[in-house]
Amino acid sequence: MKLKGQETDERKGRHKPFVIIAAVIFLLLLGRLWYLQVIHGQQFRLLSENNRIRLRNIPAVRGMILDRHGRVLADSRPSFDLRFMPEDAGDVPNVVRNLSTLLDLSAQEVFRRIKSKARCAFQPVTLKRDIAWNELSLIKTYRLDLPGVELDIAPRRTYPAGKLASHVLGYVGEIDKEELRKSKDYQLGDWVGKSGVENICESFLRGIDGGRQVEVDALGRELRVMDEVVPTRGYNVYLTLDL
Repeated sequence: MKLKGQETDERKGRHKPFVIIAAVIFLLLLGRLWYLQVIHGQQFRLLSENNRIRLRNIPAVRGMILDRHGRVLADSRPSFDLRFMPEDAGDVPNVVRNLSTLLDLSAQEVFRRIKSKARCAFQPVTLKRDIAWNELSLIKTYRLDLPGVELDIAPRRTYPAGKLASHVLGYVGEIDKEELRKSKDYQLGDWVGKSGVENICESFLRGIDGGRQVEVDALGRELRVMDEVVPTRGYNVYLTLDL
């Protein structure tokens, strides 16, 4: 027959391993909390700020090219560009699949652009330029299924006279890696003159880009504009040609 005191000691003995395990788990959680808040607190604070406040580039409108009488040979018009911010997407493969289905985009090409070494964190990837109105409607309709996808209004080059004098005027295109390496004034996704007058007079036609500092929600949707720098339009160039 066991005494009451002996039973109490045995009960305490059986509970002791559980108390030790609970104490160890508590110390591990406490250590992890200290690691996150003290050791990496500054890093996570900066990441949080990046997720809340974004800097968005506003491309300058390119200057016009005109003939000797002031008739327009090259101008710019507004267009909608489809862009994607992977950091806001959550399930990136699922969003890419949805985009591929809606707009007939190559999923492989989208992943290639996302994983490009030239891309910085929290920098959107341009997936398609000058999208059509039906594509714009689809993006708006399925907005909730496309987190991280955004539409951006950007100037697009247009030539009212068509192919007339195209060998003189030249053309513009997205900057490539070689051009990007040579000039620090440009960034990934910028458009530059590739040949003809567009290339020779690039420094005059280009203008100065502006930007917006905006606050966004968890899905990357713009909540409010905190600051804005208005872009400066490029200079017009007059040629001796007569249209």
